Amino acid sequence: MIRILFHPVVLLLIAVVVIGLWRWSRRVNLRVGLTRPPTPREWAFIALAVQLLRRFLRLRL
Repeated sequence: MIRILFHPVVLLLIAVVVIGLWRWSRRVNLRVGLTRPPTPREWAFIALAVQLLRRFLRLRL
């Protein structure tokens, strides 16, 4: 169980969820609609997460 928690893909998914919740809570606090689109760094992070997830799923299947 502990080994599964420290798997790179699991850690990455946890990071994505935490960042998503943080950005969502910030957006809710604004409540004005001043939502900015993702920055290039965030787009790169999202792309990397998707790429790693696809590679992981391909290895599992």
